[in-house]
Amino acid sequence: LFAIRTRVPNWGTFEQSRLDCDIPNYMPLVQPSLLHKIFQIPVSDRKHGKLFRKLISKCYPSLTRFPLVRGNLTHPFNLNSLQAFAWTKIKSKMQLGFVNPLPSQFLDRLSEFIMDTVHSESVKSFSAYNYPLLLKMVEDYYSGKKELQTQIDWWLSFEIWRQSIYSK
Repeated sequence: LFAIRTRVPNWGTFEQSRLDCDIPNYMPLVQPSLLHKIFQIPVSDRKHGKLFRKLISKCYPSLTRFPLVRGNLTHPFNLNSLQAFAWTKIKSKMQLGFVNPLPSQFLDRLSEFIMDTVHSESVKSFSAYNYPLLLKMVEDYYSGKKELQTQIDWWLSFEIWRQSIYSK
């Protein structure tokens, strides 16, 4: 009820549903006085994370010196929602977000395996692939078009999974 009343996104719904099939979850010790107090919190304090910022500022002020994360961008803790939105928009336009180098390093280290795989008879003959497009995409990536990294990663993951299914 706290999550519902404070407008916390229900991120754990699917996992909770899966767990409920194995282990039913109950909350028998909820205090009615706590629920009553939670329901008295004004809507304005429940929107845009204000309640959580207030709780952190009051209970753990040392945490306020750490930036908050929105997507792959960070912004100072003390910004309100509108300021944080503007801050992250500007940082996004300036391409100042965090870029994880590991996926491209991974693909670069597997270049020989990937090139062998894309030229394999199994890939060439798989009817669901547009082979000329796939081959061009892989060759373009290794020629310097690093923006294709996500597509190569997805294809490679699928191809390894597909080969594991057909090899059984």
